[in-house]
Amino acid sequence: MKRKHIIALVILAVVLLLLRLNPDHLTTPIQESEVLPVLAQDTIIPLVEIEKYADNIMSLYGDTSFYSAEELGEVRDSVISIVKMYRLAGNRIYDIASIEEELLLLNEKVGNNSPYGMVFAYQLTKHLKNPITVTHPFSQLEGKVLVRGSLRDNTRFFSYYFGGGSMRFYKTFLQYPQDGSIGVAEIDIWEQRLYKVHSFDYQNECYYILISYAKYNAKCWSENIRVATIKDGVLTYHTEFFPKKYFGKEEPVDVEDYPLNGCVIDECFVLYNGDSVEVESINLVYDEETHSFSFDELKPGNPSTDPVVYENERISPFTTPTGKRITMQLNL
Repeated sequence: MKRKHIIALVILAVVLLLLRLNPDHLTTPIQESEVLPVLAQDTIIPLVEIEKYADNIMSLYGDTSFYSAEELGEVRDSVISIVKMYRLAGNRIYDIASIEEELLLLNEKVGNNSPYGMVFAYQLTKHLKNPITVTHPFSQLEGKVLVRGSLRDNTRFFSYYFGGGSMRFYKTFLQYPQDGSIGVAEIDIWEQRLYKVHSFDYQNECYYILISYAKYNAKCWSENIRVATIKDGVLTYHTEFFPKKYFGKEEPVDVEDYPLNGCVIDECFVLYNGDSVEVESINLVYDEETHSFSFDELKPGNPSTDPVVYENERISPFTTPTGKRITMQLNL
C-alpha cells in the first residue's frame, strides 16, 4: 500500500473517532462547557430513540395545519437537531438545578413558530410532572416564565411568551395535584399573559382569580379578570361573582369596539384601554380583604376638540384617564 494511502486511512480513522466522541459537532452551536452535565459527554443515544422523542414532541405541539408537508419535514429535522443538541432523549437523570438550567437555555430561543417553542413546551410539561419541581421557585426563569399560584395546595400556573410582534402570544400551563402525583395541563386564556393569581374560599370551595394581560397591537391592550375553580386540571369559570351591570354586551367583532371601564365577555371581565398609546396602565388592584378591584376610569376623546396625529396619520382621539378610580366589588 502506498504511503499516501496509509496517511489518508489514518486521517479518516481520527475523524471517525472524533465523531464518536462528539457526534453533535455539526449541529451544536453551543460550547461544550454549556452542555448540561447530567449526562456523560461520551454517551451515545441511538438515532432511532432521538427521532422517537422528536416525534412525540411534534405529535403534541407540532401544528400540522400551519405547515406544508415540506416545511413540516424541515421542522421535524430541526426538532431532532435540538433533541440531539441538548441530549433530551435517553435515560436522563435530573436534579432541580439541571431542570431549571435546561428550561432557561431552551426558553431563550423560543420565538415565532420556532421549533424551540415546541421543545420548550414539551420539556416544561415533562419536568412539571416531577415532584421535585412542585415548590421550586424557578427564580432563574423569572421574567421569562411567570410562575404564579398557591403553595397551599401545590397549584401553580406557568405563563410565557412564545410568539408575535405588535401582538403578543403566550402559553399558560397549570401544575396541580392529581391522585397522589402531579398533573400538568395547558389552559386556554386566549393566549394572554397570566401575571397575577389570587385565591379565596367561598362555600367550602377554593376559587382562583386569574389576572392576565393581552396585547393586540402597538397601542391596543386589555387587562382581564377570570374567576375559576379547578378540578382534575380543568378550569370552570364563574361569572356570577361579577356585578350584573357589566353583562349584556355582545362580543365585538373587533377588539377596538370593546366598551371602556369593564364588560363581561365569554366568561371573562375585560378592561380595554381604548386603543390608546396615552393609557399605559389602568393600575388594576385587587384587595384580598374586601374582594374588590379598583382601576382607573377612562373616557373617550372628543373628535371635534381632541384630534390626534399618530405616526403621521390623523386618527380618532385617544382614550384618556378621567382621574377617578372605579371599584368593582365581587358578589360574595
